[in-house]
Amino acid sequence: MDKPMKAISLWQPWASLVVLGEKRFETRSWSADHRGDLAIHAAKRITSPSEIPAQDLRAMRDTLSELGLTIEELPLGAVLGTVNLVAMHPAATLWEELSREPFLNEASFGNFDEGRFAWELTMPEAFDKPVPTRGYQGLWNWTPPIDLLLIEGRPWPWQK
Repeated sequence: MDKPMKAISLWQPWASLVVLGEKRFETRSWSADHRGDLAIHAAKRITSPSEIPAQDLRAMRDTLSELGLTIEELPLGAVLGTVNLVAMHPAATLWEELSREPFLNEASFGNFDEGRFAWELTMPEAFDKPVPTRGYQGLWNWTPPIDLLLIEGRPWPWQK
């Protein structure tokens, strides 16, 4: 049960938006070969609201508010849950679809400029409690603690 899974660190509020199922695409300047389960880690740094374009910030605040959350109270420095990374897309090819209803929030939650990649994420599962963990850049290996495996009561990929 100590087999690691791939993880990625994201800044808040994007990390929470992913595990709560509100953000289906994580946009990056780089592609990855990995497909399958991916742990989502909230980095220790929260993005200052002044660093987020006003329209995007409004969409984030509205979405989190509907879930009873605020940006300022989101967990930091912890693995929040898991998703399934199913595909990589050239980000710009998704822009037309995402810039219309009902996907406008998705367009606000990523950078879909030419030359970037959109990682398609499915099956988001937020943990009941964040797992404090040090994060890293890029994709990295994370081994879920045994007590999480027991508490969550779910089969992990290597247990199936």
